[in-house]
Amino acid sequence: MSTEKSHVKGVLLVGSVPGTDTEDVLRRMAPALGSRLKYIPDGETGQRNFFIGWQMYKFGAYPEVISQFGQNGKFEDIPVPEEKIKEAAEKLEGMSTDYDTAALESYPVFKKLKEEGVIPKEVKFQVCLPSPLTFVSPFIVGDYKTAIEPVYERAILRALDNISKNVPEQELAIQWDV
Repeated sequence: MSTEKSHVKGVLLVGSVPGTDTEDVLRRMAPALGSRLKYIPDGETGQRNFFIGWQMYKFGAYPEVISQFGQNGKFEDIPVPEEKIKEAAEKLEGMSTDYDTAALESYPVFKKLKEEGVIPKEVKFQVCLPSPLTFVSPFIVGDYKTAIEPVYERAILRALDNISKNVPEQELAIQWDV
């Protein structure tokens, strides 16, 4: 066994970082990790602090599509009529995930701290997005999964499109959570 210490060359932050807000997270993480960072997320603070769980609240019009936490969306004992599934999918079409809203609120903070030299100039703004399956599998009731997954996919792609139109590509790193 070698007695030499290994040197960490890079760090990947996967999204959620405990902090009061974006500025708090960035001001703590950037100096602490400095040159080891290629990308830095905004910390997913506030309502986003529970990984993708905050997305459950985006289904307020149809709470019956959301599984009870820990049940992994399995309710085979209670079949859902096809027309009810179709109605929910149609009603939820055009929904917003608000990932773009969060990113576009955080990016100016990132940009300001980069201009101040708090964040190294080569570090990119990291936005973490769930794949549709990552959200649908644990949070959507079994019979609704097939209908809701494409609705959620279109919503997350709209958010991605909005982010990519408003954050310069040389400043942006997208991380897909799968």
